[in-house]
Order: sequence, then structure tokens, then C-alpha cells
Amino acid sequence: WNLLLGAPAFSAMPPHLESDDVDDIKQGTYVYWMKVSEDVAERGELGEVLRADDDGKMKISFPKGNFSIKAYELNVSNFQKGTFVHYTSANSDLIGEIKELDNGKLQVEMEGKQKIVHPKNLIRCDFQPGDLVFWTNSDED
Repeated sequence: WNLLLGAPAFSAMPPHLESDDVDDIKQGTYVYWMKVSEDVAERGELGEVLRADDDGKMKISFPKGNFSIKAYELNVSNFQKGTFVHYTSANSDLIGEIKELDNGKLQVEMEGKQKIVHPKNLIRCDFQPGDLVFWTNSDED
């Protein structure tokens, strides 16, 4: 608990407030490489930060392997572990939570089931864990 504010203290920023600042990229962050190479990562492939090296590079796990990449060539993804998402298709109003990164795709839990989804098929929800929301409808009970 944060004694000054009377609210729980969080050890990390909520997923929708992740910083893009190179100095704030840490182990476990999902990132895009801003360059493209068939040998490293295709456009839009997500990778996960394994560690920061002393030479200004970061070791990133992409589907094709682990690579040392200059930190300023990385962009933090809007999709992080714990982010609420829904499908881009108009006929789906299901909300899921990102659980893991699996070979460049996101493992999302929806309705108690794990699904593997390409990031281009997801949209980040307007509300995220820790947000305060208002209920705008009512029901009979």
C-alpha cells in the first residue's frame, strides 16, 4: 500500500503506460525492431527483451533466434503481458488478456481458453488493469 495515497503501490507501470524511452526498456518487455531483415525479424514481428548488455545493445528473442540489437532501434509494443485486448473483427466483442509471447505471436486468454493470435488481429482495449471505469447501463437486478 502507498501510505501517502492510500492505494496499492505497483512495482511496474500498467501495460498501457509502458514507456518508449530506451532507458526504460527492461527484461520481459515486448518490442518491435524498427529495421527489417529476413535473418532477424520480419516487419511486425514481436520480440521479447531477454537482457540489457553493457554496450548499449539488448538481447532480444525473436522467432528466428536471439539477437543483440541497439536499444534505440527498438520500439516498445502496445501489447504487453497483462494487456486487455479484443479481436479486430467486428463480430467479436470478447475481451482477453495477453499472457505470453509465443514465437512472435501473443497467447491470449479469452473465456478461460488460451489462443495464439498474431498482433495485427488484436486491438488494445480502451480500459486496462488498474483503470477506473464507469458503468453506463443498468440491469434489472
